[in-house]
Order: sequence, then C-alpha cells, then structure tokens
Amino acid sequence: MTVESTKSGNSGLIFSSGAGYDMTLSIGVNPALHLARPTRKKFEDALPTVRNWCALRDERLPEILTQVAPQWAMWSAVSNLHPERSRHTIELGLCALQFVMLVTQRLKHGLACPRPIEYDPTLQPMILTPAYGAFPGGHAAEAVMMARLIKSLSGQEDPNVSPPKTNDLLDQLERLTLRVAENRVVAGLHFPVDSAAGYVLGDLLASYFL
Repeated sequence: MTVESTKSGNSGLIFSSGAGYDMTLSIGVNPALHLARPTRKKFEDALPTVRNWCALRDERLPEILTQVAPQWAMWSAVSNLHPERSRHTIELGLCALQFVMLVTQRLKHGLACPRPIEYDPTLQPMILTPAYGAFPGGHAAEAVMMARLIKSLSGQEDPNVSPPKTNDLLDQLERLTLRVAENRVVAGLHFPVDSAAGYVLGDLLASYFL
C-alpha cells in the first residue's frame, strides 16, 4: 500500500511511502528519487569512522559553529555577498535553504533513522543533537543547493559561458560543500551515508529550484 501526500499544493512534489522504511520523491507524475533506510548493521559498521573523525574536533569547532543553520555566513564569505549590497540575492538563498529543509524534514520523518549518539553514547556530539532523524543529511543537501545556486547566479552553470571566467569559485564551492557535510560527521551528528544521500537529494532539489 502506498500513502501519498503533497508538501505544497503548487510545488509539484509528491512524497510516497511504502510498507517499509522507504520513500519516493516524485516531481509531478515522475519518480525522481527513492530512498530506503540503511540497515542497522550498516550504521554500526560506520561507527569506527565517526569515532576516528572525532579527532578533528579541536580544529573544526569554529567551522562547525558557523555552519549551524541557516549556514549563510560561510557562503557569503565565498561569494562576497553583503546584506547592504546583495539583499535580494541573500533572500533568494534563504528561500532555497528553507525549501531544502522542508523537503528533507519530510523524508527524515518517513525514514526515521537514528543518530550516531543512539548507537554509541561515548561519541558525545559537540552541539545539541537535533530531535529528528539523521538520513538524509540536511546540511549536505543544503550545501549542494547553495553551491549550485551561487554557480548559477555567477554564470558558471550557463552553457553559453564557455570557458568559465574562472574555476577558482567552482573549486572552492565544491570543497566547501564536502567540508560542510564532513563537519557534521566530525561533530558526531551524522554518519557518512547520511551525507551521501544528502548530496543526491540536494542536487535534485537544486535542479528543480533553478
């Protein structure tokens, strides 16, 4: 049996949940993404990786605190945006982040994946663990959305711009996207597989939004 619900009457996004812990996100009548909850063993096998990455906490703490939602300060630093000069661009970015957050929360609720702390209390996350599930990773999805949005607004995703004016921006956006997701594992809030799902979701939602 499939249960369907729309997040917004005009969004065109449909969430379908099956009998198990799996969900499909469709755009109109076309299925666009299917996510199934990873097994308990997969999460347990990833615990050593999460523990190892905890060694990076001292050097990553300032970044992790800056990247707490709505993670705007770091993207402004890369794209040189200022609220007095680029207020409409910033507003668009915040709308994009809110859009990703709403979609991700719906998927998290349906898949109900535990956080690392629920498997190993010795991890002691650096910041308060959110009350909702871990999979897919929201910060990873939002990071991909922001990177794609900035690329598009700067003309870097325009097929008519060839070659791009510079690759420095693209390279930095890619590095920052990976860093944001990685830092959530370092903080003890996520497993790597959460970020992997977040990357795919963020890329899909960015294409839809743009």
